[in-house]
Parts: sequence; C-alpha cells; structure tokens
Amino acid sequence: MNFDDYQLAASRTMRKLSRHDSLANGGLGLAGEAGEVADDIKKHLFQGHDLDLDALAKELGDVLWYAAATATTLGLSLADIAAGNVAKLEARFPDGFEVRRSRVRLVEEDGLIGGICHGSQTATAQDAVGWYNGTTVDDLPERECPQTYGTDTL
Repeated sequence: MNFDDYQLAASRTMRKLSRHDSLANGGLGLAGEAGEVADDIKKHLFQGHDLDLDALAKELGDVLWYAAATATTLGLSLADIAAGNVAKLEARFPDGFEVRRSRVRLVEEDGLIGGICHGSQTATAQDAVGWYNGTTVDDLPERECPQTYGTDTL
C-alpha cells in the first residue's frame, strides 16, 4: 500500500468535524498516540517490560492515522509530505547523519539561505563553513534567530 492509498482508506474513518475541530483532533490525537509509543518504549527500557512489537506496531499505526487525518484536513498529500521530508533530510545530511550537521543548520529567510540558527544565536553561511572547519558553536557571533516561520492562521 502506498501513502496515497493509505490516506484515502484512513479518511473513510474520519469524523465529520469543522476544520478547526478536525485540526485539533488530528494534532492532539497525534501527540497522544506518539506519547503511547514513547511510554511503551520507556517501560521497556527503564521498567523491565517486554517490548510487545505487535502492540507497538498498532500504536505506530495510530500515529500514522492521525498524521494522515491531519494532512487530509489541510488538503495535503501524505505521499508529498513523505517525499518532501526525504528531500529535506537528503539535503541536510547528504552523506548520512552527522552530529555536527544536526546541531547547526542553515535557515531559509525569504527563499534565500540567510544564516545558521542555534538556540538564541544566528550566524551567516560564512560562519557555518568556519564551524564545520573547527569553530565551535560558542565561537559563532551572537545574532537574533527568527521566532516564526510563517503567518498562516487556523
């Protein structure tokens, strides 16, 4: 089954709600189900419980359902979301995961790469090259990071 087929099948079981309520249900349901996945893993790692892969797969399925329902509410394709996520990760980690690339990333501003945001610091792309060549995050000049990335409202 591909993502589009799954999204269509999952949408059959969505309640008829207002857009506002559907978004709230999707977002809160996604957080709740992800919490159940986390709780099962926590119990396994720290409380001596067996890891029940069948139960965990069902919880992950619930996470997927809420992601699909939220995407449907927003008029987005789950397949497009998945493809966009893979493209983002390939651009961010072209040679596979690297810790230093995960700690300092380029941020886009007005369609142009504007700098690097780390916590409350921002640096330019030039600073990024220095950091990758041995400069530490603490060596980056202090600049303000953007607080929002859009103006869409529900």
